[in-house]
Amino acid sequence: MNRFSMLTLMIVLAIIILFAGCAGVPKGDIKVKEEPVTFVDQAPKTMAVLPFENNSVTDPDRYAPLSKGLSAMLITDLKNSSTSLQLIEREKIQALLKEIAMS
Repeated sequence: MNRFSMLTLMIVLAIIILFAGCAGVPKGDIKVKEEPVTFVDQAPKTMAVLPFENNSVTDPDRYAPLSKGLSAMLITDLKNSSTSLQLIEREKIQALLKEIAMS
């Protein structure tokens, strides 16, 4: 074979390979196994924040407002930072504590 016919044969083979690669597969021949997607719903975690106890030895009256203020700040930060956390209100906590104390 001379050089020209060899070059022509290579070009023809390259074109055939190009068209074969671009041809694609008929839609009926493809079988995809479909599996159902399951999501696990996790119940939100429940948390209660009680007022802090003022156990300061020096000047307890000065730090008394911090007991409710710190718990309010913590509740606000927890509500803003986490959507999967459910917080119980203070009034409900106090009612539960009274009910437990009576029994």
